[in-house]
Amino acid sequence: FDHRISDTAVIQWISYLAVKYGITLSQTDYLDSRKNVIWDYTNYPDYCGTIAGVGRDDSTGLYQKQTYFADGQIIMGIGSLANTNEENTSIIADGDFLIMGMDSSALQHHVELYTQSGETYEVIGRSMMQATGDVMTYNTFLWLDTNAVQDTVVPVLLIDRSGSGDFLAWEIDMVWPIINDS
Repeated sequence: FDHRISDTAVIQWISYLAVKYGITLSQTDYLDSRKNVIWDYTNYPDYCGTIAGVGRDDSTGLYQKQTYFADGQIIMGIGSLANTNEENTSIIADGDFLIMGMDSSALQHHVELYTQSGETYEVIGRSMMQATGDVMTYNTFLWLDTNAVQDTVVPVLLIDRSGSGDFLAWEIDMVWPIINDS
C-alpha cells in the first residue's frame, strides 16, 4: 500500500489471506470486503484453535472451494473433493462463506461425550461452523485423515443442531463416514 490503511482494511486483507491459505488468525473476527463478519471471534473464542473455511468474495478475487486445516488432517469444501481448489468444479455465489473453527490446533483433544439417550462417544476435537449468505444450500464435505484416530474407532460426525453444545439426543444428527480404503 502507498498510504496508511485503516485497521478494518487490514483485518479484511488478513481475513482474505487466512481463508485463501487456511491460516488461523488469532484474537480477531474475519471480515469480507463488505465488512461482514464471516467468523465471529468475539462470540466463539473457544473454537479458535484452528480456523479455516471456504467462500467467495469477488471484490478481492477470493474463490476458495476447499481447504486443508488442523495440521492437514481435515479437508473441508463444497461439492466433492478434488486434487486442488482449482480442480473443484463447484460454484459458490459471491458473498457466501462457510467458516469452521476447532477448539484445538490438531485432533489431539480426546474427551468422552455421554448423550442423554445413553450412548458414549469419544470426542476428538469440537468444532463450530459459521455460515454467511446462502452457503447452507451447498453440498459440503469434511475429509478426515483417519490416521488421527485409533483403528478400532469409527469416526462419526455429531451435529448439534441447537448450537448449545449439549448434544441432546433429539437435537443431534449423526453422519457416518464413507470409508475409502484406496
